[in-house]
Amino acid sequence: MKILICSDLHIRESSPRCRKDDYWSRQKAKLEFIKNLSRECNITICAGDVFHHWKPSPFLIRESMKRLPVGMLCIPGQHDLPQHDFSQIGKSGFAVLEQAGIIEKLYVNEPFTRHLIYPDKKSSNDIPIMIDLYPFGRSTEENIAKAMEAMKDDDGIFKIAVIHELVWESKKKDTRQDFLPLSGHVKRVAKRLEKYNLIVCGDNHNYFVVKERQTSKFIINTGSMMRMTISQAEDEPSVVVFDTANKSYRRVYLPISSNLKDTFDFESKMIEDGDEKLSLFIEQLCKEYEIGLNFRKNIEEFLAKNPNIRNEVRQMIWRIVENE
Repeated sequence: MKILICSDLHIRESSPRCRKDDYWSRQKAKLEFIKNLSRECNITICAGDVFHHWKPSPFLIRESMKRLPVGMLCIPGQHDLPQHDFSQIGKSGFAVLEQAGIIEKLYVNEPFTRHLIYPDKKSSNDIPIMIDLYPFGRSTEENIAKAMEAMKDDDGIFKIAVIHELVWESKKKDTRQDFLPLSGHVKRVAKRLEKYNLIVCGDNHNYFVVKERQTSKFIINTGSMMRMTISQAEDEPSVVVFDTANKSYRRVYLPISSNLKDTFDFESKMIEDGDEKLSLFIEQLCKEYEIGLNFRKNIEEFLAKNPNIRNEVRQMIWRIVENE
């Protein structure tokens, strides 16, 4: 079976500070490209952050429904969730897409949602697929251990885990190196999800694919659909088509403009860098504290434990939290 893999669509009405082109048109073009490509595949997986904000407007939801592949297997990222809390998903635009059938429904009261997909009988070289979907905040060691409990290595099923957390390959390659958690290194993630043949990751906006030599396990992180910061100006946004029959993948590049001067406002770099670092710091802060707490309580706990943080910094943190 062929699986289309994407992540971090961050669909939005506003334009990032660094973009000076028609950002909305660029988004539509990429979404339509992805939808057309999905027609050549059996399954479409999205590893989170469908929307840039959990409460998209009715206009944005309608336009997204017209351009997203129907029946996607998708998990919410932190941007899709009120206060980054999966228990509140019913309030979100993501939940509207679920209700409309654009996204397959997740089990809210379970640590993960499992799909078993069997190939067409005519496909003699294909095998059954099991896909475990872990929403943001649910890919804990305890939940993963529960999911892997009854798994067997030789059952003839190709096993896929979909997670939304900051997974990284190399500090030299990743521009977010100041904020990379050790638990997110590909080797540690592969060990934590050891019984899976393919791990699909979202959250890191950089593209990478790693294949372990000993286990032939794949870790795929497609990166973001859009170039949202100056540091991404020379990136080549892409998706991946994975073929379970021959255990191979193909990187498919999304349409972009090669004219960087007409696309990006390079004078905004200094302001953007400061905003991005603070935003990344706050995102990571959520992961350093107990995941069971909601996001706002995590921030409050951190600020209470650090009374020396200047008042203007506290105000900036809450401004960013409210705009998430």
